[in-house]
This record gives sequence, structure tokens and C-alpha cells, in this order.
Amino acid sequence: MSNRSTDDLINVPYTVLFEPEFLDEAVQNEQVPNPEMLKVAYAKTYHTSIEGEMEYTRQCYNVPDFLYIELAHCDFKKSVGLNLKFNQNCLMLSIILKGSYLGDQTSLRSGQMLIETKACEVYPVQMLPCNFKCLTIIPHLQELVEYKDEFTELFGLMADADAQLTSGNIFQIMTIGKLKRDIIYHIINYSKKHSHVRNNDLFIGIIQLLRLANGHMKEIRRGIPKSKHELVKYIQEFIEKNIDKCALITVKSIALRFSKNEREISLIFKTVHGDGFGKYLNRVRMEYALKMCLDGAKIKDVAFQLGYSQEESLSRAFLKYYGFHPTDSKDHPGLT
Repeated sequence: MSNRSTDDLINVPYTVLFEPEFLDEAVQNEQVPNPEMLKVAYAKTYHTSIEGEMEYTRQCYNVPDFLYIELAHCDFKKSVGLNLKFNQNCLMLSIILKGSYLGDQTSLRSGQMLIETKACEVYPVQMLPCNFKCLTIIPHLQELVEYKDEFTELFGLMADADAQLTSGNIFQIMTIGKLKRDIIYHIINYSKKHSHVRNNDLFIGIIQLLRLANGHMKEIRRGIPKSKHELVKYIQEFIEKNIDKCALITVKSIALRFSKNEREISLIFKTVHGDGFGKYLNRVRMEYALKMCLDGAKIKDVAFQLGYSQEESLSRAFLKYYGFHPTDSKDHPGLT
């Protein structure tokens, strides 16, 4: 699954490709390295490690043209460059069960589920130092067709992604409550002996998760305002309410969430608010960064929450906006 032989990659929705020179030092095997690690009984294991730098274990279960399930344990001590190669268009559910995922474009913490579309492309990813456990679920799209009338929100966004040939459209983040958590752990721990029964029962669990996601999206869209002024107000309230997820807020994600295109969002925001969307989002981010610094938060933690790949990147943006370094925030308490 990670730069493996061609036989291992047949009919798999996506593969992880490390840089060749990186793998020169890596040890790869098919064993779960930690006896205390949660084991998925029906999955095949792939383990890649470099002493002192990385431990990456993937337990993968693939039923061609039906479903794909993966439980990954990742411990990256240093930044790692890799490519995600998608061999087909996918609807992908990524659930952080423990720790925090930190990439150059997306960050997720424990208890969050990210639902996104992925086109049949290669996505470069720079993994920053982090430690997390993640469950990935990819149902085969053809198997979901019979649910098309039920999953109106999900299918609408998948159709938009296909039409626009966009890459990795983030369109929903959900907090994992008790009901979703129970479904998720049922999927992981399920160990029915007969594969055809197991496959169908696992698929039913996935459908339950998708029903919850689709219902959540419907609830959001019921309140989407009609006028330009109402829309801008609604966007502002959404951003300010979810500022701790600011790393995932872009004009693309806002456009998808509010069923508009990116150009329309930008024009409406500029017309009503005066400032462009990017300028407004930067102001909200900087105000939040200042508040966190005044509350005693570490700069690296603030950078992580706001989606900056490095502490220095936040410091430069902060200095440009306020004229002083984040570490000097307590000398300027009157700005809040």
C-alpha cells in the first residue's frame, strides 16, 4: 500500500507513495508492531518505519467495487513529503480517533470526521510532526446509487466536484458524538467469520454514518439565507463560531458549504462587506491569534489551530498585521 508491488495496488481506491529517497532508509513489513495496538481482525497490515523519524502502520481491508476500510496509526517525528494517488473518484470519510492530524493544508483533532470528495488524481501532502490514529472509509460510489434520493446533499456535492474537476473538496466536518462513535467502533471491531455477511454488515454501518452526515448537512442548509446581506452575515457568524477550525476555512470550503461558487462568494462578500473574503478571514485569524496569545497560549499551538505549517509563518503574518511579534502581545492589551 506504500510504494508496494503492483499486485498490492490492484482495485485499491488510493495508495500512499513516499518519496523514493525517503524509503531508502525505511523498514517495511506486514506485522502490527505494537502488541497493544488495536487490531482489525479482517484487515491486511502494512508497516513502514524509520527509527527515530516515523512509525506508520496501515490496516487495510478492501473489497473491490464495494468498500474500503483502513485504520492507520501514524507517528511522524519529522516532516514527511508524500503523495496520495487516487485510482478512482471517491467519497472519503476520515475519522480522527486519537491525537491530531497535521498536514500542510488540513488539520484535524480527535473526535472530528472529515467528509470530502477526491478526484482520480495525485495529491502532494507535506505531513508535519504529529501523532494520530485515523479510520478511513471509502464506500464504492456505484453501491451508493440506490441511496441517491436519500443522500441528496452528499450526491449534490459529489456531482459538483466531478463537474468542476476540483481536487479534494472539503465540504463537511462533523464532531463525533456517541451514536457515531458506537457505529465507528462497531465497524473496527466487527469480526464475523463469513466474509459476505461481514461485508454487508460493514456496509450497513457505513450507510448509517452517511445518513447522519447527510442529515447534519440538511439541517445546516435549511438555515442558509437568501439575500446577499443575510448570506454575508451568516458566513461571518459561521467563521467566528468555528474559528478554532480556521485551518479548514477557505473560500472554496465556504462556497461548497453554502451551495455557491467561489467567484460568487467573493463578489457578494466584497459588495456587502467592503473587504474581500481573504482580507476579512485574515483579520479574524489575527484577532483570534492575539486573543490566544494574551490568554497565554504557546505560539506553536496558535499556529496549529489556525492552519499555519510553521510557527514562523504565523509570526510573519502577525507582525505584518499588528506591527509587533506575537511574543510581545501582552505589551499591547488594549488591542482586544
